Amino acid sequence: MDKVVGVEQGEHETDTEKINVVKAYGHTYKNTWQDKPIVGEGGSGGYTPYEEEIINAAPDVIIAGYSKEDADSLQQKTGIPVVAINSGTLFGDDYDDALEVIGEVMDVEDRAEAIIDYIDEVQDEMKEKTKDVPDADKPKVYTGAVSFKGGHGIEGTYSNFPIFTVMNANDVCKGLSDKVNGMTIDKEKVLEWNPDVIFLDPNNKSFVKEDMNANPDYYKQLKAFNDNSVYTCIGYNWYHTNIEIALADTYYVASILYPEQFKDVDPVEKAKEIFKFFLNNDTYYDDLDAAGMGFGNYNLD
Repeated sequence: MDKVVGVEQGEHETDTEKINVVKAYGHTYKNTWQDKPIVGEGGSGGYTPYEEEIINAAPDVIIAGYSKEDADSLQQKTGIPVVAINSGTLFGDDYDDALEVIGEVMDVEDRAEAIIDYIDEVQDEMKEKTKDVPDADKPKVYTGAVSFKGGHGIEGTYSNFPIFTVMNANDVCKGLSDKVNGMTIDKEKVLEWNPDVIFLDPNNKSFVKEDMNANPDYYKQLKAFNDNSVYTCIGYNWYHTNIEIALADTYYVASILYPEQFKDVDPVEKAKEIFKFFLNNDTYYDDLDAAGMGFGNYNLD
């Protein structure tokens, strides 16, 4: 943290405590970020660098998720080397590539490799423990109320949801697109699939509650709601991928979909281990839980 000399406006977001708590690094180091000068717009609206503020902050290097053309322009205007990275896809090689570049530029290759190894170990464990489970024994699963370009209700979902893919889950949305991306679908499709298990993002509980109050008969027809098989899945895309939340979610989801294969894993304790490794934060899960973002049944009260 002591190497960061400037941040984007998005790092100064303090709309609600909920927003703070679900942006893992932002919550953990919010006091550090708040003291740094703002050197660009950033956030969901796109990026706009503030060249003068960057020059005043006097960094040795600028790391940015910019296009090549914009990175070249910023380097020319500031006279400071710009390293452009692709923030990557959860569990994708491009995510590892970005970490390797940052590790090399910042002279922390060992830490970058340790993070990559940790992510790889999670993937390997998920694939190994689930590879022999017959498809007929897997519950149909759906994730909704996700965030992409804002929050959504049950109709907001992901195609090829990486957390489901890595554990070979029976994802009803698999193949809706050839990419991993957020999308809004017709709610009747969810009813048609009638998944056995549903995971919803607690960040967007207000959307789900509003729709349930307006359309109670719809939710009464969903098997997962009738069977009390609706669970939380903490949104991990907030100002790009919060990898530590995604990994913690992965273990919790696996414990629900594959209780026998993951009976030796306590998802809460595993989450605390993950947050300690990535954030050096022993209490982050407790903060999530206190804010209503912990693991468990999706409580709409």
